[in-house]
Amino acid sequence: MKETEIESQKTIRIREQTYNRLSDLGTVKETFNDVIEMLLNFYEAHNIGLHSSSIQVLKESVDFPVADEYKQIALQLFEEILSLGNEVSFTLRKDPKETPLIEKRKNNSIFYKGAKALCLVRTLVTTGKDGVYLYRPTNEQESELPGWKWEGNIYDEKSLKSAMRVIKRLYEDI
Repeated sequence: MKETEIESQKTIRIREQTYNRLSDLGTVKETFNDVIEMLLNFYEAHNIGLHSSSIQVLKESVDFPVADEYKQIALQLFEEILSLGNEVSFTLRKDPKETPLIEKRKNNSIFYKGAKALCLVRTLVTTGKDGVYLYRPTNEQESELPGWKWEGNIYDEKSLKSAMRVIKRLYEDI
């Protein structure tokens, strides 16, 4: 384990019964963190109260990139994803690795078609990383964001169209 991973870990107490139930959900290769992430993802996907499909909620809740062109690209992307169909919704999270510039806002937007994850849009404002990043669902747990595979950066009209082709394909296959 890396020293930074050890510093960012927290200790929790759970009953033995809960420990045994969590153990049954995972495999030998998965950590309890992986199992808890899986449970949280399931909860978010199936808890309709957490979901929204309002572009206004996104505008008010997302920590958009500082650069105006990236903010506009993010807004266009959000609008196009939400326009795919009535069953498209999203949940918002704070990125575990990147602190939002405006602390009350979120920088990870997870879009769903019904109860299935469609894509994750990550908006970052840190120096050198300012931009919009697209991820698609994966079973890989070794990626930068467990359960998500980086698909590409969205920085102009051309990359937006390319990203929407990927998202539409994912949408059709769900």
